[in-house]
Amino acid sequence: MPTPTAPLDNLETAVNTARVRLLDAIQAISGDIVTDTAAFTLTAINGAWRRLQELLVNFGCPWLTIEAILSSVPLVTSADPGSQVSINWSNYFDGTNNQAAPVLPQNLIVPIKLWERAHAGAGSFFPMDKLTDGIPAIPKLAFNKNWEWLNGAIVMPGASQITDIRLRYSAFYADFVAPGTTAFNLQLIPIVRSLNAFAWLICAEVAKPRGDLDAGDFEQKGQMAARYIIELDPTQDRVNTEIQSTPVVIAPPEKG
Repeated sequence: MPTPTAPLDNLETAVNTARVRLLDAIQAISGDIVTDTAAFTLTAINGAWRRLQELLVNFGCPWLTIEAILSSVPLVTSADPGSQVSINWSNYFDGTNNQAAPVLPQNLIVPIKLWERAHAGAGSFFPMDKLTDGIPAIPKLAFNKNWEWLNGAIVMPGASQITDIRLRYSAFYADFVAPGTTAFNLQLIPIVRSLNAFAWLICAEVAKPRGDLDAGDFEQKGQMAARYIIELDPTQDRVNTEIQSTPVVIAPPEKG
């Protein structure tokens, strides 16, 4: 009996599908222009891969939702009600100084939901309120109670005790690597039944720089196919699968 494996397609299959749709497999399935080793191929693949993930995040795809626990978040070091603490990809600001830990997961795109608990005793986690119009300037309490996503950081009022934070977030998968490092047929696409959408988006990435009239159609078909990935999961809210007019904003730059 064969060893059970996840039903995942490999990268070569997606690229081959894109070649067929681009009419680039007339002489050979390995392509006449979009070959594995062409200088632009890997860039087009990863551009399409990132675009697919952006679409799926907007649609609320569970394949891109991960949880982590940020343990031993230091207490706030400033008693000023207007002070705040923050966690970004590089450090933790305790209200006075930057500390090396905790930091955001390196694959985080945007946080979805947070819970917290006192670090001592490892008790239950309690949900935190997500704010969008600023952190209230009130005296420091034992728990943060609320948070805001601002300029690529989780911002909180700061707790007067060491806490643990449970973090649910949208994540991204790493880029694919050149075939000289790992052959395309050995690189799995880690999202089930995503080949159709991925292949259309590869077509779009190849067609756009050439000014092909089909480029917009390729993009639209990629978006529709990405929505079908969500519909494979009957537990997902169909409202979230509508194509969004405003994309997810990822780590906006600070104003000078």
